[in-house]
Amino acid sequence: MDLFNKGTAPSGKFQLNLHKKPSTTTPNEGAAALSMAAHLADLAKLGIDPTKVHLTLEFKETGHVQCMSLSRGGGDIAVTLCDN
Repeated sequence: MDLFNKGTAPSGKFQLNLHKKPSTTTPNEGAAALSMAAHLADLAKLGIDPTKVHLTLEFKETGHVQCMSLSRGGGDIAVTLCDN
């Protein structure tokens, strides 16, 4: 019997869920999107659950759009592509 539920505790890591393929943006736009995703996790410091936020970036110059959200329990690098 495991009193401390080892193995079922959340890892504390986040999984990044991209809603469009990264190839739909330029390399610099992709880097900007990853930078903004890193800031999503910091919302917990403000008392906001980062998994309840959906971020949409629209790059005006190119018209490219990248949407993303976070979910809990992801691995070191986990990306889910959801074209919609």
